[in-house]
Amino acid sequence: MKNCVGEKKRGLSPQEVLESRRKYGSNTFSQRKSQSFIRCFLGNLGDPIIKILLGALIVNLFLVFRGGDVIETIGIAVSIFLSAFISTLSERGSEAAFRRLDEECSHSSFKVYRDGNIVLLPIEELVVGDTVKLCAGEQIPADAFVVSGSFKVDQSMITGEGREIDKLCSRDKTKTPSSKSAVFRGCTVISGEGEIEIFSVGEESFLGKISDEVKMDTRESPLKIRLSKLARQISRLGYLAAVLIALTYLFDTLVIDSGFSAPLIMRKVKDFHYLFEHILHAFMLGLTVIVMAVPEGLPMMIAVVLSSNIRRMIKDNVLVRKPVGIEAAGSMNILFTDKTGTLTEGKMSVKEIIDANAQRHGDLKSLKKRNPKIYELYKLNAIFNTSVSFSKSEALGGNFTDAALAKSVISCGVQTELNEYSVCQKVRFDSAIKFSAAHIKGKQELFLIKGAPEKLLPFCKYAYSDGGRVVPFASVSYELLRNLNELTLSGGRVIWIAEAESEPSASYIPTLTFVCAVVLSDKLRAEAKSATAKLQGAGVNVVMITGDNRDTAKSIAT
Repeated sequence: MKNCVGEKKRGLSPQEVLESRRKYGSNTFSQRKSQSFIRCFLGNLGDPIIKILLGALIVNLFLVFRGGDVIETIGIAVSIFLSAFISTLSERGSEAAFRRLDEECSHSSFKVYRDGNIVLLPIEELVVGDTVKLCAGEQIPADAFVVSGSFKVDQSMITGEGREIDKLCSRDKTKTPSSKSAVFRGCTVISGEGEIEIFSVGEESFLGKISDEVKMDTRESPLKIRLSKLARQISRLGYLAAVLIALTYLFDTLVIDSGFSAPLIMRKVKDFHYLFEHILHAFMLGLTVIVMAVPEGLPMMIAVVLSSNIRRMIKDNVLVRKPVGIEAAGSMNILFTDKTGTLTEGKMSVKEIIDANAQRHGDLKSLKKRNPKIYELYKLNAIFNTSVSFSKSEALGGNFTDAALAKSVISCGVQTELNEYSVCQKVRFDSAIKFSAAHIKGKQELFLIKGAPEKLLPFCKYAYSDGGRVVPFASVSYELLRNLNELTLSGGRVIWIAEAESEPSASYIPTLTFVCAVVLSDKLRAEAKSATAKLQGAGVNVVMITGDNRDTAKSIAT
């Protein structure tokens, strides 16, 4: 491939690699030093309720020497130990799982130009200035600029937006996700192939800076905030009750027992030994009230519940690094969820193909037998008017829709069409224009277009009928649209395929001849209904976000 930034020596020499690593660092993230078990255990003793329990334990130890309840003291001590111990075990287990995951991710290798050759290197060996070859399905190993070819990239790991972003060689050299040529570590190449030149690695990459911010985040969890509030309330109520009990005891001993006799009261007050003994007893009563007010089972119960939930989530392949994740989830009152791949299985497939006569075809054999012309145009669209790459008997890359169309024709063979036709021009799909198009040449010159029905329908003047005859679209539209509306309401996703009379562009759609409508199916996950019901039962409002047709979204939501 020609390098769009000008011809240059391909790849760094060993000396340049060493100099780049010395100047810019290696392509690894620094790991926080793991706390020892003892330090982690002592840190968990800082829980607000446990602090009160520690105070209660000290008081109880003092009371034991004056005939206090030994069993109560042992119970508080065991409760404190188990609570901190269980929390520590859970945290260290999750940390170990994350370390194993990091080690597995670091084993990825990439094709890199070095000293005039292409070599396969692990991700941590890459440095600033390296030129890396990428293709569909690969992750981006470091922050870089596209220097040849073009990609469709999933940047959701960086921006949170699930849509595909076009990246190509451009003069735009801003190092932000909105840049036309900048790609970032952790993102995935959905389709396309080309080369990138690295400008940031490791800690200096976009993902590295996010990682640092996450490590520095020391905010308290919602549960800990609430427990702190509960601890303050328990303390205040305990102290107030202790003072009232102590004062009530002293009033009973000094005043009521004296029959409200002033001389007798004064005699008791002046008797220092008598007064000290009863003040000490009142103090001990107050301390007992404070100890009894503390729920010593609460911290242990919370630790056990959080630990149990972490283990259950790990079984579902969800890693929770610290219990704070579970604590925060317990404070949710609204949850936004994507539809495709979350509520649904994310495995789009062609369910039906509907021709202009509203005839439904469950497979391509039926379509080929009844209408070869529509079959041919459908197949050419699935091969050339998608972002999918074909390798032997596989369809690689592409978004969910394109992959479903491509996989539907694989079994019919695609090599003949790939040999007979070539693509002259393409309009790639974008959610803003809601269609894609391809100008192909071979046995014949064709302008293929596919997209959302609501986008292409106004431009359809003709339609392919039985035998490949072209008829006015108005003559077949009523029954066809009625069928498509029913399918959309039942949760199907409809794609419109047509042939254009001239070359379309992103801002121009010529007169179209309707070929067929494709109904795509993405089944609802078996567990989605029960999971949503549990969330709603727990008071969490679930909101679905999708770019699909409103009727399709409504059907899935229902």
